[in-house]
This record gives sequence, C-alpha cells and structure tokens, in this order.
Amino acid sequence: MINDLMFSRNNLLNSAVLGMTFLGYLGYRMVRYMNEEGKKTKKVNEVATPVIENPLPISPAIPASEAKAEELQESDESNSDSDAGNDEPPAGSLKMRVSDLEISTDKITMGQGEYIVFRKLPNGEREQLSRELFEQVYKILLKYAPQVMMNESEDNLPQAENRYELIRFELKELDPNLEAVFVPRTLYELIFIRKCIEEDLEHGNLCPFLTPARHYESSENKEAEQDKRNCWHLSYQSGLGDNEDPGVKKVAFRLNNLIADTLSPSSEGFTYQELSPFVEKEIKFLIDFHQAERINELFDAAYPGPTSNFAWEKTVKSMGIRADADAQIIRNAITLDCSKMAHNHIFLFRGAKIENDCIFSHWPKAYSPCRLSFNLGIFPAVVHDGAASTYYYLRMEKNDGFAIPVAFKSLKNSPFYVARSHTVTKLFGIGEVFHESTKVWKDADLNKIRKMTGLYSHPRDHLRSTMSRKKLSKQVDRYYSKAILIK
Repeated sequence: MINDLMFSRNNLLNSAVLGMTFLGYLGYRMVRYMNEEGKKTKKVNEVATPVIENPLPISPAIPASEAKAEELQESDESNSDSDAGNDEPPAGSLKMRVSDLEISTDKITMGQGEYIVFRKLPNGEREQLSRELFEQVYKILLKYAPQVMMNESEDNLPQAENRYELIRFELKELDPNLEAVFVPRTLYELIFIRKCIEEDLEHGNLCPFLTPARHYESSENKEAEQDKRNCWHLSYQSGLGDNEDPGVKKVAFRLNNLIADTLSPSSEGFTYQELSPFVEKEIKFLIDFHQAERINELFDAAYPGPTSNFAWEKTVKSMGIRADADAQIIRNAITLDCSKMAHNHIFLFRGAKIENDCIFSHWPKAYSPCRLSFNLGIFPAVVHDGAASTYYYLRMEKNDGFAIPVAFKSLKNSPFYVARSHTVTKLFGIGEVFHESTKVWKDADLNKIRKMTGLYSHPRDHLRSTMSRKKLSKQVDRYYSKAILIK
C-alpha cells in the first residue's frame, strides 16, 4: 500500500515538472514569435521628413490572418495554385526596405494624388482653364491614373511609372501653355472638405443636396438651385463609381481652378516642405471649426455631411480633429502620398484592429467569406457616408491605423480590388461597393459575403479572385506584414 502511494506521488511530481517545462517552452516560442513579427511592420516616422516633428507612438502589427492556423493547414485545398498571383511580396522581405522610403528634396512630380493644370502665359502669369478645355484635360488625367492603367493591363507599367512626363507631353500637344502640378491626394481632399463646410456656413444651413432623393430630380431644376447656392455637393455615387458623372466633372473642374489659385504653384510644382504650410492651414481650419460654438440647426440632420461630421462629437459619424493626435494621422497620410514609394505603389488605408482582420468568418457558417474594406485615401465617402470614410475609423482610439502598399506591377493579381475612380468620384461614394477591399476566393458564394448579405442589387463579380481560400489568405497575410502604421 505504501509503495503504491509512493509510486503515485512520484508520477504526480514527474507530470508537474513536465507540465511546467512544456509551458515554459510555449512561453519562449510565443515571445520569440511576437518579437520576430513586430520587426516586419514599417513605421511611418521612418518615412517622414523632419516636417513631422512629433510622430505618434507606433505599436507593432501582426499579419492579418496568419495566426489562424486552421486556414493555412486545411487539407481540402490542392497545391495546384501555389503560384497563383505570383507578384505578391515574399514573406519577410520587400523590394523597397524602410531605409528606401524617402521623401525627395526636389519638386514632387509623382505620388498618390491628382494633378492640377493651368495655363502659363508668355508673360509668366497663370490663367485658369475654361470648362471646355478642362473636359479635354480631364480625359488625359484619367487616362494616366495608376488605378486605371494597372487595372487594364500589366503592360501599362512603364507608362504608370512615367505618368508625369506622359501627361505633360499630351497636355503640351493640346495647348503648349498648359502646366501640370502634383497635389497629394489628402491635401486635395482637405481643400474640398473646407469648401463644403464654408458653403453651409455661408447659407446658415446644411446643403439640401445631402439628401439622396435630391440627386434624382430633373436636371434643370436641380442645377439651377445648385448654381444659386454655389453648391459643392453635386454628386451621389452609390455604385462602383462613375468618373463621367456631370457632378463629378463639375466639382473636379472647380477644384482644379480653386487649388491652382490657392496654392499659386510655379510650373515646377512643390517640394514636400513647400506643401507643408498649405497642409497646416487646412488642418487649422478643421481644428478651429471643431472647437467653435455651435448652432444646433446647422448640425442636427437626418443626412449629415462634412459640416456636421467635423463639427462635434455628437454626430453618429464624428470626424472632427480633437487634438494633435488626429491631426498627425492626416500629416502621416500626406507623407505617404508624397513618398518615393508612391511613384510605383498605391496605398490602401484602413482603420481597424489588425489582429482581428481576416478574409473569412465561422459565422453564420464555417468559412463564410468576409470583405475587408480599404480606401485609396483617408477621406473618400466624406460627403454622404462618413461611416465609410477611413478617417472615421482611424481616429478611434481602439483601432490601428495603417496603409498597405501594393506595387503597380502586382495590382492586377493582388488579393485586393482597387476601383478606377477619380478622387472626386470617391468623395461622393456611399454604400458597400465604391471603395477598395480584399477579394474573395474563387469558389466563394458571392451572395454570402459578410456585410453584403441582402444587398443583392450591388455588383459583386469584381470581388472574385482566381485564388483558392488558402492562397488568398496567405497573400493577404503577406501584404499585411508590410503594413505601414500611420497612428
């Protein structure tokens, strides 16, 4: 009996020692994993020039769904498509390292943004474009937009990487006096937002064309009222995005001439440092507006827009700049817009908890396809759907803020859908399909995509990839491992 008790006690002690040893090994592996994964995330303060004096604290990111081992180990997937989408970034490396992500000290001629075009007269004075001339200019600018060219064909890569010179060449053929100047997308968006707010403040009420139904009225009555108000809320984009929409083109025309007057560019354009004062002016406008005394009837509305959303924290879609942390997100976005990496990459912005992002869900059933939403800027949808605007999520304390770089050459075969929309088109976006997102695997049920269920009128075919679930998940993980944090 005593021997039996001694034997049992020894077994218990041995088991305890083994258990503690095993737990210690697991802890070591976990610490090592977290340390290695944290090294992969690129920090925006390593990209920024000294104009950003107080970069925000950066915490390491982990890949989007790499931790979901069951997806990567599933046995029902064949290895036949292991090379599908062969331009994805290799795990653990990137062609352009953090040390390569620079802002040129020269004039910036390419990046993520738009071109402002004006006529430079022989006497050196600038002249605004006529509406008729801008129509022709607009076609040239759209033709060489990277998201348009690289969606059409991978063969367009040389033109996409040399778009500034090609745009200048075609503009000079149209009119020898035309000049094109690069403006970062985020600054372009900020100026538009200010004009929307100034319009409402001038009239003492929110624009009636924030109401969706107003955009379906007869053109004659609608345009007369919009012209009288000098309205900026001229479009409503509930689909994939229509760059030929009359309201989009009218706003693009007015913004072109307004920004040319506001920035007073030379023919050579701006350096990053020269753009900084214009960015700070727009940020200060939004800070002052957020802190100003409120007139309730200006901001309580069934259809809030930029004026109500940037005014205070009581609106459902609050987007105001509360403190410098919010402003720093905008500055960081400008930095990416102007970086050398933006010459041949697009940046997909998102605000979310990185560790929760995954392209599938086990609800309502196993491996239900999910769609992760992104935007090419931080302010798309700012007019009609603030809760679809990236900045709305970026300013939430609980969320990570990041941008995923996608090389032009990889875009067509990447795990992301990228819209062909002009920046203005995206500003008027609303709903589920206007913005960028992850694709779904090749045999996924398009009618069962989470957050799109029931919205059967929305187009979905553009979201289907040629990859299996396993391959798609691996690609998304690899792109997430290169995420550049902006907060």
